[in-house]
Amino acid sequence: MSLWKTLRSETAFASLPYLRVIREAVQVAPGHVIDDFWQVILRDFVLVVPVLPDGRVMTMTGYRHGPRRVCMALPGGFVDAGETPDAAARRELAEEAGLQPGRLIGLGDYVDNGNQRGGHGHYFLALDCIPASGRLNDPTEAASLNALAPDAVDRALDDGRFGVIHHVAGWCLARRHPAFPKS
Repeated sequence: MSLWKTLRSETAFASLPYLRVIREAVQVAPGHVIDDFWQVILRDFVLVVPVLPDGRVMTMTGYRHGPRRVCMALPGGFVDAGETPDAAARRELAEEAGLQPGRLIGLGDYVDNGNQRGGHGHYFLALDCIPASGRLNDPTEAASLNALAPDAVDRALDDGRFGVIHHVAGWCLARRHPAFPKS
């Protein structure tokens, strides 16, 4: 397997800081070049699976405009300029769920699309979460908080109550991590 080589790259569209669309010429194999290879670059984001000291998971239920419906979610959001993913995870956990973690464990970072890129997500498991100040009252992110047993979150996944793949991925990464509390 050889790595693809970017021969040329130009911004076709930008709406910073949220979106860039890049047109590249990419050599995918010796003598084989794709002149119109498109990349969509969205802002980096974090997603946190918060577990309370009693083992319940703090979830959120609210409207998400991507799937255009009310669905279950987990705390998360954009990584701000100059902010580390770890700091963003802590900030988003406080802003969206009013919690701070006793222990924050990185679960990895991934892009949405194997070729066109999309968003770059940083996933975290937050253990022994306790109440913290900093929860925002933001009408664009109105959601109800629900502390659920892990099995209830599994059922919500099975029932299609999650609407965004990042939240599904975060839950699945956290659930299989060795530090996740055993039921």
